[in-house]
Amino acid sequence: MTTTAPAAHAHPPRRLTVLLTAALAAALALAGAASAWAWQAQQQARSAEARAWAAQAQAALDEDPERALLLALQAVTATHQDGRGPVTAEAEAALHAALANAHWRQTLTAHTSQVFDVAFSPDGTRLASASRDGTAIIWDTISGEPLLTLTGHDRLVNGAAFSPDGTKLATAGWDDSAMVWDAASGEPLARLTGHLGAVFAAAFSPDGAKLATASGDGRVKVWAWASGAALLTLRGHIGVVGAVTFSPDGERVATAGQDGTARVWDAATGELRLTYTGHTGAVTGAAYSPDGAWLATSGEDGSVQVWDATSGERVTALHGHTGAVTALAFDPTCYPPPEDSSATCAWQLVTAGYDHTARLWDVDSGEARLVLRGHTDAVFGVALTTAGGGRRLATAGADGTVRLWDLGSGAATLSLPGAAGAAFSPEGTRLATAGAEGVTVWDFASGQAQLTLDTPMLGAVAFSPQGDRLAALGTDRAVRVWDAAGGALLTTINAFGEGGPVFDPNGTRLATANYWDRTAAVWDAATGERLATLTGHSDTVFAIAFSPDGTRLITGSGDGSARVWEAATGEEQLKLTGQQDAVFAAAFSPDGQLLASAGNDHTVRLWDAAGGAPRLTLTGHTSAVMALAFSPQGARLASASLDETVRVWDTATGELRYTIADDGGAVMGVTFSPEGKWLATVNADGSARVYAAEVEALMAQARARLTRTWTAEECRVYLHVATCPPTP
Repeated sequence: MTTTAPAAHAHPPRRLTVLLTAALAAALALAGAASAWAWQAQQQARSAEARAWAAQAQAALDEDPERALLLALQAVTATHQDGRGPVTAEAEAALHAALANAHWRQTLTAHTSQVFDVAFSPDGTRLASASRDGTAIIWDTISGEPLLTLTGHDRLVNGAAFSPDGTKLATAGWDDSAMVWDAASGEPLARLTGHLGAVFAAAFSPDGAKLATASGDGRVKVWAWASGAALLTLRGHIGVVGAVTFSPDGERVATAGQDGTARVWDAATGELRLTYTGHTGAVTGAAYSPDGAWLATSGEDGSVQVWDATSGERVTALHGHTGAVTALAFDPTCYPPPEDSSATCAWQLVTAGYDHTARLWDVDSGEARLVLRGHTDAVFGVALTTAGGGRRLATAGADGTVRLWDLGSGAATLSLPGAAGAAFSPEGTRLATAGAEGVTVWDFASGQAQLTLDTPMLGAVAFSPQGDRLAALGTDRAVRVWDAAGGALLTTINAFGEGGPVFDPNGTRLATANYWDRTAAVWDAATGERLATLTGHSDTVFAIAFSPDGTRLITGSGDGSARVWEAATGEEQLKLTGQQDAVFAAAFSPDGQLLASAGNDHTVRLWDAAGGAPRLTLTGHTSAVMALAFSPQGARLASASLDETVRVWDTATGELRYTIADDGGAVMGVTFSPEGKWLATVNADGSARVYAAEVEALMAQARARLTRTWTAEECRVYLHVATCPPTP
């Protein structure tokens, strides 16, 4: 029998197999590490690009707001695409800042030549424009669509003005005439002839019965427009008279002339009352302050002069335009004056100029609060309205366009009136506001009121977790609970409240911070029965909030402490004493692991909720912090301050992610929507405003605001490419 030996090395020795396997694993590990290093290097490079574009966006805010938006979007998309990838803090902050500076809303383009003047109807729903193309157009200010085109003048149309009741429109023409039209139908009602030169401006008297016209013949006429009778002819200017306006009481007529003077006349007799001679060139515009105390004039010398309307003495001068100032208008809002001022109101006005800009000025300080860029040529006309809420501006340009602007923060997606407090419903479709005029429940999508309750409120308002009830604190310091659908009053709790009310997570209890006795209390939300009293603070209790599980409460007090309590018994569990002054705000994080407090020392502090150990101190506010809100996921914390800003922080690192500078004054409240997409603020001017809080919503909002894409020069300078990419 023959035995065959096995072939040598038919299978590799076990040792060799192990070595080969180890080598392969090492190679794969090295390849994986190399890939990870390459990915990390790529991410670092993208982050560096994002930071550079973000810095360029911040630098472009005043110079070119649309470039700032493009650069901010580029910064975000450098690291974040298709909903994936991180966003650098610098890019997020730049996008918020660029949106806040994006005040334009619409560009109206039906005219075929230069636009000289614009005027809002009294209710703000329509806008009239006058153009070199020989037409006046009445526009719908919501849709931006032309409603009427008026074609009665033979040549250029220089000016337009609505009657005080909005039913008539007056136009001033190069054909030496003024016309009055039915503003609804466009039917011509009167043609006023008698000037020996072009009519440059027209203005109705406050009662609408008279019309004043200013002409190139050096004269101003006051007409009883319905009959066509010339009541007065005002002579005194040498050369063109380019602007005319009535005083708010209708007793005076102010005119602006090419002779470098502005003049004030008695509207009844035509007697010359005052002559203003402060400009060094032609005077191009004149406008009275809403109270009639001041007269502001604009000039070819690039200045705005503000005069005492009674004495004729100059009050102040505004400088900033780099060319002639062509027109001006006062904001009708009476703003609170500085503490050291004896004035009743602090007035603001808007101007237009040859430098392609419109500007919003604070008259007291002489500072330009906003510089609006967008026109590509001189801006000839400007009009402002506060009708319908907010402040809207219209500008008329030599570039043939009319532009509509929102003078509020460009980042706000919704602004609601009458708010000293605000709360989202649990499903996020409603927003409740409370203030001196009562409580209103708004449809969040449309901004339309769904329910109005007339009981005057201090401001604090809350939905129950089920969304079926609404609680608010009244001016009598009682808490009222209503049915959130129909508005039926369910319960009144005489809580003597200062902070709250807040519902517990089940909706069965309410908690209030009490005004008089330095305590807080827990109440049965259905019966109003007091369930527990929290005693220990030595000063007014300003803030109160339940923990996510409803077992604990946190309070903030004027005694400088925040305290944590057992909700069932009112027993004190923790005392947090890091704040250096009154604590105005306190909150639990959504997971219950963190506590937040803030107050009069301008800081926000984060604490461990279990033992009270301090975690982070967040600094940056320059005045008292009045309210706090965690995002629903707990990753961010928003703080609202008297310094007129909301700051949003990373709760893990303490990094400031972005700042919302709110032009509604001091920010008294802040809250996130349930899904964290939106952030609502409550402001000292009585408004509630809503901002995008998630980057996807922010990017969509920014893209909707853009009216152009990259220029070739921008692609070369900022993107370093020869061919421009699509809009980011």
